Amino acid sequence: MRPPWYEPGAAAGQRPVQCTERRRPGRTPKAGRPAPDWAVRPWAPARQPPTLRAVGDDTQAIRNLVFRYAELVDAGDFGGVARLFADATYRSLTPEGIRVACGPAEVRAWMERSVRRYGDGTPGTRHLVTNLIIDVEWQRGTATCRSCYTVFQVVQGRLEPVMTGRYQDSFVREVDGWHFRDRLALADLIGDLTHHLTGLS
Repeated sequence: MRPPWYEPGAAAGQRPVQCTERRRPGRTPKAGRPAPDWAVRPWAPARQPPTLRAVGDDTQAIRNLVFRYAELVDAGDFGGVARLFADATYRSLTPEGIRVACGPAEVRAWMERSVRRYGDGTPGTRHLVTNLIIDVEWQRGTATCRSCYTVFQVVQGRLEPVMTGRYQDSFVREVDGWHFRDRLALADLIGDLTHHLTGLS
């Protein structure tokens, strides 16, 4: 049962217009009398309150994007990484400032220029992404996610963490699902990166 003031199209933070018209099942508005909004306007699916299952599907799709990035980087598939950011920007905070790559071509060139790959075609790393905090704006079709990452690598025969930091991501929902819109990568604790990134030795 919806409260009498409920109006699906109301703007966020604004009390919807009071609905005073009621219609019994099977009846139509009287002749000469304008039909109330709810009687003539079909509900748009994007404006309906999401079900718990829909919310769960959205958050899982966003988790998969975050984890997919880590999987592709560790596999050395920089083309796959670039496709994740086909319509997005990838920003990274460096000692020289924020470096920005826009679109797949720039993202791929950046990865190939910056990340070392070895004989098996991989960088020999393992990215672990944890502590995901996801906020979905269901009606707007947007979402944000804050997470932490740790990069492990075998350095001189020892497995050790070489860097930890945070990702600040934003996403947009399109007809075919969720996609990255922007990522900001922040490094908090840095170890020996000379075997992982180029230009550091």
